[in-house]
Amino acid sequence: MRLRVTRAVWSAWLVGIALSLCLLRWSPASHAQESPSDSVVALLDIGAPPGHSVFGSGFLISPDGIVLTNAHVVLETQRDPDRYRLIALWHVEWFSVSLVCASSSGSDPGPLDLTQTVRARRDVAEVRLGPALVDRSIEVQGRRWRPHTGPLATFPYLVFAVRDPGTGQQVETPAYDFSGVPPTPITKRGRVLDLLEAPDGTPVIVVRYTTPVEHGESGAPMLDTSANVVGMLTWASASTSADGVGIAQSALRTPCP
Repeated sequence: MRLRVTRAVWSAWLVGIALSLCLLRWSPASHAQESPSDSVVALLDIGAPPGHSVFGSGFLISPDGIVLTNAHVVLETQRDPDRYRLIALWHVEWFSVSLVCASSSGSDPGPLDLTQTVRARRDVAEVRLGPALVDRSIEVQGRRWRPHTGPLATFPYLVFAVRDPGTGQQVETPAYDFSGVPPTPITKRGRVLDLLEAPDGTPVIVVRYTTPVEHGESGAPMLDTSANVVGMLTWASASTSADGVGIAQSALRTPCP
């Protein structure tokens, strides 16, 4: 009797493993299984006059195409929507971009001098991706992106950390590099140097990266080691080119209160 019970238990255990492997193989992937960089988009303006191009990064926070970025990235679209038309590049396609809301950033900010009073302020915008406005490929710096037509995909998205980061915490920032040809996804690595508060009360993070902060990385997510959003890269530092200054996640949960 003991031998028969042991065989039965062994058989059930093997069946359970087989079923688990089948489920693992055939279950659809969740957003947590995607690379964090898959949730980052490049944002740029196709209506700007020569020498006045607007571009930045953003990250998806919902499967239906809601993206967070900086308000200064969408500033010209707010001021003159007839001339400035923002689009998003994601993988090999381009999408239309509609503005949901944005804080009043005033202007595209320059680098911050952190030895003086912190001049940071709330600089957050929420936009929505949509199908391409025209069925035509777009060339950006030598590379062509095809238009996304028809229904939108279910986008991989990022989630917020439960708290703002602490000093010394390691972070990664997937962003788009616009200094090369064409715009290219990159990942910056660094650690938190300081936590500050802007004059308007916005919580600010200072991160020392291993590489310089470049124009076009504004709006990229700052991620902890679990790939959760702890902040948004927004400014460079005037004192050290490798220092990036971002808005903490606690101010990103309600983009336009």
